[in-house]
Amino acid sequence: MGSSSNASNIAVLGDMGFKTTKSAELLETYRLFLRVRYTYDYRITHKVHMWGMNISRSWDKKCFAIAHKLGIYDIIDSQYSNRHKMYDIKTKLYEIEKQEWVEKLYQDRNEPNGNKLRTYRLYKIVLETSSYLKNVNDRQHRRILSNFRSGSLPLAIETGRYTKPKTLLNDRKCKYCTVDCVEDEKHF
Repeated sequence: MGSSSNASNIAVLGDMGFKTTKSAELLETYRLFLRVRYTYDYRITHKVHMWGMNISRSWDKKCFAIAHKLGIYDIIDSQYSNRHKMYDIKTKLYEIEKQEWVEKLYQDRNEPNGNKLRTYRLYKIVLETSSYLKNVNDRQHRRILSNFRSGSLPLAIETGRYTKPKTLLNDRKCKYCTVDCVEDEKHF
């Protein structure tokens, strides 16, 4: 992709369509949990698991608590196969992740100049791999496109946020034209 070091993590995650390590970790945790929970009754791992369900600070109890919090408790206790349960858990975790990504994308943290991703969020609404990453073969073009999309190009709107003291949004004018407007991605 070739994003710059000051590109927003939210934009990179959105363009790549990656899942976070948190959701991958939870998925593997519940894969192991289901495997241990539904082994044969005479296996020692199953006996330890059932014993751990009665202890307040055990891994098994924590898995149930997280399942309640995420809303996947019903999936774990359903009568479907483990493969079907894992598919449902994966789908639910992905929905939660998409919702969190959208919330972070629109979070301005009460900054007077707004979020760095004000242009990005106009055209990126779905957490999936962007088509330009697959279709643009030239690395330089792909790098410039990713920097443009993530608001990382050296435009006045971006460089003004790092000056001391910060330049006001309306004072970040284009130096190359006589229109006297803010140099942002739309003007570029």
